[in-house]
Amino acid sequence: MKRLAFTPILLAACAALATVSASTRAEACGGCFIPPERVQAVTDHRMVLSVGTRETILWDQFRYTGAATEFAWVLPVTGDARVEVASGAFFDLLDAATAVTVSPPQCMGGGGVSCGALAPSRSVSEGFTNGEGVMVLRQEVVGPYDTVVLRATGADVLTSWLQANGFSIPTSINPIIAHYTSMRADFVALKLRPGASVQAMVPVRVRMQSASMMLPLRMVAAGIADKVGITLWIFAPGRWEAENFPNAEIQRSRVVWDWPSNRSNYRALADGVFAADRRTWLTEMSEPASDYTNFTQRPAFGRGGAPTPIPAADQQAAQADFAVATQGNLRDYWISRLRADLPATMLDRDLQVRAASSSVILPAAFTVVRTSGQAPGGCPELGNAGCTALPVSSAGRAMPALPFVLASVAFAARSITRSRRARPKK
Repeated sequence: MKRLAFTPILLAACAALATVSASTRAEACGGCFIPPERVQAVTDHRMVLSVGTRETILWDQFRYTGAATEFAWVLPVTGDARVEVASGAFFDLLDAATAVTVSPPQCMGGGGVSCGALAPSRSVSEGFTNGEGVMVLRQEVVGPYDTVVLRATGADVLTSWLQANGFSIPTSINPIIAHYTSMRADFVALKLRPGASVQAMVPVRVRMQSASMMLPLRMVAAGIADKVGITLWIFAPGRWEAENFPNAEIQRSRVVWDWPSNRSNYRALADGVFAADRRTWLTEMSEPASDYTNFTQRPAFGRGGAPTPIPAADQQAAQADFAVATQGNLRDYWISRLRADLPATMLDRDLQVRAASSSVILPAAFTVVRTSGQAPGGCPELGNAGCTALPVSSAGRAMPALPFVLASVAFAARSITRSRRARPKK
């Protein structure tokens, strides 16, 4: 079974946009309309991972508020790695299209209850040369960044080289870098070009000619204070999940819509999952990518709830990234959205992801089947013919969400070792 080690690195959280409203199939009914609840995370670091048979691609988005000269991004990699700029709109629109949207039973005007429906230009950068114990494999200018791919014999020489060449790398991460140099990993490093401000920062994508990626959670710990929220989208054939962390999902049958507050208990259920085990990766949705081919045309919503217009150029750029993410295999690819809220103390292993044992679709948008409290005036009682919604008192006991705890904590070193075993030592 294919395994990948995955993780973001070093830098700051990124704000997410709110999500789209769910489409509903209405029948004639009463006289009230309750908008759906959009469940969003506004502080998560956002990444996209595309898993292919010949290529693995990572998208990462930065938001940094310090001095431009102090920004640096380092990523351990395996295989031939290339850096490209990506579209920020890709993250925004993908986030909006796939965020969990919970709809109550809607009443729209008659005598029943509606149950609802479920490549950038690049040039060579100058000034990076080999140093003692460090080999420069590639150097390029990519958008606002100077990028370099390095191979080093040890952490000390790599950190010294990076610092000498203008990369702001703290020596405190030497033990972390040593972990990866001992595994014969290469490193991608990027910094803002001279004169570029942090406002010029754009997401990047890293293409790797390898079926095994190292994006170590150990490295994330070097750039956060106490915890980090992570939203990860995986584009791959079928549904994917974490391998060496616990998995969970919110059973839709457990979600209850509370009429008085006009909200569901989805957030509370998700908070309970993370409280039970802080290492858990929650699968929020998993659906065929073919259902999202027009995701750029769905309305995005700002924090005030008003639709946010998306410029045509941004839509085109996001659609281009979507095409790259599906790697020409739209018919077989799925999108799985995972979220974690990890304390720094638990960033002690790399995330490995795998094809999930379940092939059940978990839709991002759904209509609740349980309610509590008094329905608004004008809405008929639930349980009419053709509707599945039931009061919570009569819905019966729901099955709890089942986290699949996976015991393996081994780093994906075997594939790295095999890929490097044939390499002559420098």
